[in-house]
Amino acid sequence: MNKLISKIKRYFKKINLVFIVHSPQLWHSLKTICDSAIKDRKFNVYILTFDSFSNECYSFFHQEYGNKRCSIIKYTNQQEFDKIKADYIFFQVPYMRFYPNIDHKTIFENYKVCYMHYGMLLFAGDIEKTVLGGSCDFFSKLNFIFAESDFIAKKYLEYHPKANVVMSGYPRFDEIGNDFNNYIKNKKFNIIWTPRWEMHSHTCNFFDYKDLLLDYAKSNSDIDFMFRPHPLALKNYVQSQAISQEEIDNYLKNFDDKSRIKIDLDENYIKKFCTSNLLITDMTSLIAEYFFIGKPIIYCNKTNVFNEFGLEIAKGLYWANNWQELKETIEMLKTGKDPLLKTRQKIIKELLFLKPKGAGNFIKNFLKKDFKKNH
Repeated sequence: MNKLISKIKRYFKKINLVFIVHSPQLWHSLKTICDSAIKDRKFNVYILTFDSFSNECYSFFHQEYGNKRCSIIKYTNQQEFDKIKADYIFFQVPYMRFYPNIDHKTIFENYKVCYMHYGMLLFAGDIEKTVLGGSCDFFSKLNFIFAESDFIAKKYLEYHPKANVVMSGYPRFDEIGNDFNNYIKNKKFNIIWTPRWEMHSHTCNFFDYKDLLLDYAKSNSDIDFMFRPHPLALKNYVQSQAISQEEIDNYLKNFDDKSRIKIDLDENYIKKFCTSNLLITDMTSLIAEYFFIGKPIIYCNKTNVFNEFGLEIAKGLYWANNWQELKETIEMLKTGKDPLLKTRQKIIKELLFLKPKGAGNFIKNFLKKDFKKNH
């Protein structure tokens, strides 16, 4: 009888899944894991927010999930957190400075901690070392690392040979899926520009093209132009003394949400990507998501920092080394000519894939099986 009662209790025991977050902008890497768990009655889902990066963190998640089967909690202290009795925890990033006053040691000793990287790793050098090697303490203590591709899985194991790496696919692709053609397209040729947020990598194209692109947009009434800066970009440009706050303020006056030349600071960008025609960018993990949609990307090259995987993706990018090349490529794409289309389609098929029912659903089911095996 006791065995039967124990078995029934295990059957009905809920899985407490916690997402520790600080940035609405990075949520897309975990969103479909959370959404899949909310739909599964086996899970209790908690989102624990920190305001270390964005003062809007709690309000964003409360607005997005406040009326769903999910608890949104602003972190106060470790004792309150421990009351959740988490079974699995996801951190948004491996940098613990964004989660002040949390007892990392207690969390890693008492709970199963998981990680899905906040952006697809396409770049080598310092960025790879920072992302994969700069947080050795974090990665060495993880129970599960979910990898978006075979290449990334192997990279994790290069830096952390004892890590438990699971090839899961990329949750950011789930939201795009095969439905992007269902979005209503813009009547004008729609360009999105996302320059790098920092200066020390020598890859940021903001200062090379900020005036040239703006003038081009103003003089070509057949395009819509959207400047989408990284959340840290404008502040970092000023702090780097590359530009003054007054100059930034004056520059932003050129953008108007009601016009065809606008700035976009919204956390949700998937729909905007799907309804646009072209991305102009430099070193950013957003290349992978936009590439997956199948649309053209102009890569503003200053320094080649791609890793082996990124170089394969880069074969489907239009490279621009100066304004003349950038302008000519825009003009060509506006006419409908896209000579790299088939190349991108081939790369998507061979390197970028979508798990059946999505990566988020796969990860949720993986945790469910792990829980059943250990309880």
